[in-house]
Amino acid sequence: MPDLSDHSVRKKSIGELRLALEKENSLKTNLCIIISFSTSNKKTRQDLNKSDFDRRMNFDFINIKPNDYRFWLTGIGLLVGSILFFLGGPDYNSPRAFSAFWNLGHIIYFSLLSYALSKWTWLSRYHLIKRWLFILSVTLIIGTLIELVQYHIPNRTADPADVIRDLSGSFLFLSFSSAYSAGTGKLKIILRTIAIMLLLVLLRPLATSLLDEAIAWRQFPLLSSFETPFELDRWQGSAPMTIRHIPSIATGHILQITLSKARYSGVDLKYFPRDWRKYKTLELNIYNPQAQPLPITCRIHDLQHAQGMQQYSDRYNHRFLLTAGWNKIDIDLNDVAFAPRHRKMDMGQIQNLDIFVMSLPQPRVIFLDNIKLLAD
Repeated sequence: MPDLSDHSVRKKSIGELRLALEKENSLKTNLCIIISFSTSNKKTRQDLNKSDFDRRMNFDFINIKPNDYRFWLTGIGLLVGSILFFLGGPDYNSPRAFSAFWNLGHIIYFSLLSYALSKWTWLSRYHLIKRWLFILSVTLIIGTLIELVQYHIPNRTADPADVIRDLSGSFLFLSFSSAYSAGTGKLKIILRTIAIMLLLVLLRPLATSLLDEAIAWRQFPLLSSFETPFELDRWQGSAPMTIRHIPSIATGHILQITLSKARYSGVDLKYFPRDWRKYKTLELNIYNPQAQPLPITCRIHDLQHAQGMQQYSDRYNHRFLLTAGWNKIDIDLNDVAFAPRHRKMDMGQIQNLDIFVMSLPQPRVIFLDNIKLLAD
């Protein structure tokens, strides 16, 4: 006869085992659901974060169509301008007007850059003031970096005034852009007035250069008489210069030159018509206000000399002694032509006329007037 108690125990154990297995399966199912939910939730958060980032830093541009020629021309202009910042351009021997015109490229470039930045979708969601500050800050940073790079490139010079031109270009665009000046009322008029005045100031060097170059060609073979408004810009040098009217010395205007005790102190005529081939004599009129004679040196060189090693034997150098009062100095241009030791000077490409002194014991003042070429 079977043991009923033992059978009951085995039956009870099987039931408990089945119940345990069901609980384990239920636990596994719940765990899978939790993991699946967690993964889904994490992915959802990532998608939301990505969407939020895209919304905050969207690098798309506003209303740019494939046939929007203005935007694509702007891109081409920026590419060309970026190259020209480091290649090409005027050098020391370039005409004034060309140098002044080249400097205007900073205004054009950063006006175009500001236009491109204004099309940035991300920037459009900020307040007008923040957009102004952002574009002007980018201009300041990029403009400064350009000058720092140019400082380390041979035959390039860093000019802090270029950064002012950069900011002026951006300011000019922002002032006249409808998207960046809308709703400002009277402030819009003020900003645009400032922008126009700033542009006129920046255009002045080009305008005066073109005007004085036209006057110089009309006056030629008179090289300088100091009777026209912008004539002083033709001259440069280490000695301070100013145009004076002293009736006791001359009837018209004359150039006062203050010579120092430096090793070399003087002035040079840099901008003038270059072709002297039809003329035989260069005439200088120099006034020495003191009784003590003053030795001066006159130097003349051509373009080949300026672009070469600039050796002493490759140019015209001659010393003259100024006595008290007016001194008329006549320089034979044939002597100038044959002054270089190993070649003939190119009289059609005269580059500079220098007047200087060396190591004076004390400062001296002289006056210069009527520098001209004579055909006879």
